[in-house]
Amino acid sequence: SGNRPYGLEVQYFIPGAAMARTGVEKGSVITSMDGKPVKTLEDVQDVLRDYVPETILKCGYINPDGENKECLLYLTERPKNPGYVVYQGDTIQNSFIPLFGISMNPASTTNSRTFVITKVLPGSSADESGFSENDPVTVGRIQFNPEKTAMYVEFVTKRRRKGYLDISMGLAAPLDSPYYF
Repeated sequence: SGNRPYGLEVQYFIPGAAMARTGVEKGSVITSMDGKPVKTLEDVQDVLRDYVPETILKCGYINPDGENKECLLYLTERPKNPGYVVYQGDTIQNSFIPLFGISMNPASTTNSRTFVITKVLPGSSADESGFSENDPVTVGRIQFNPEKTAMYVEFVTKRRRKGYLDISMGLAAPLDSPYYF
């Protein structure tokens, strides 16, 4: 679309994980792994399948300023349930982009669970549930199944698509997905 480079746009890094230490910024577009061009998540996964943890690969990317860059990526073992690692190691605000496809900013200095949605990823569970940018959201109860393979979150929102009607809803998210690599 337009001048957008082909590749895989980086939306999130697990804090402290290998990719977070490379200097690649959110919004960068990964264009190659180990010298092989990548355009989709499946392309990246196909390259990574050929390697074991503790391997170092060259990663080509275009940063948000449009500059072509390269970095070295140290491969680590993939966590069993990456979404649980995300939730445990980051704030609610940051963890909901990979878990539900919504980016949020705090909306209150007194309630740490009240946010305003700043971005909704197309095709995400938040998008399919009707969330929009600028919707106010309060995050309620958060529960995990015993195996830590899924989570359930209660939301209270005034969705713009519904004329700012007050809505309470629950969303579930798998804590392992092919979208985590």
